[in-house]
Amino acid sequence: MTSKRILVIDDDIDVLRSISKALESAGYSVEQARSGREGMERIWHAKPDLVVLDVVMPELNGWDVLQAIRGDETTAKLPVIMLTVLSQDQHIAEGWKLGADFYLTKPFAPADLLDVVKRLLFAAEHDEEPEMQG
Repeated sequence: MTSKRILVIDDDIDVLRSISKALESAGYSVEQARSGREGMERIWHAKPDLVVLDVVMPELNGWDVLQAIRGDETTAKLPVIMLTVLSQDQHIAEGWKLGADFYLTKPFAPADLLDVVKRLLFAAEHDEEPEMQG
C-alpha cells in the first residue's frame, strides 16, 4: 500500500517544517506549499489525500482556498484540516461553515494533529463521517 499524500499549506517555514516532520515520521508522504495560490496548484496537480491548511496567508488566504476546494466537484470531498492561530469562536464557526473537516489552533500538539489526520483519512477511505471524539 502506498503512503497517503498530505499537502501542508502554510506561509511560515518553521510551521511547514514541524508539521512535515511529524507527518513524515508517521509514514505519510508530504508536499508543502507556502501560499494559498501555490497550494491550489499542488492540489490540482498532485491530488493529495488530505490538506492541512493555514488561514492567514498573503494573496489567497485559507478561507479562499477552502471555498475553492469545496466548490470544485473533483476536490469537494478532499479532507481539509484548518490549522491556524485564529482561535476566536467566529473564526472557528467560519471554518465549519465553509466546510472544514476539522479546526485545530496553533500552538498544537503534533500527536493531536496526527490523530485527526488518521481519523479523517480512515473516514475518507471508508466513505463515512469521521468519529472525532476522544
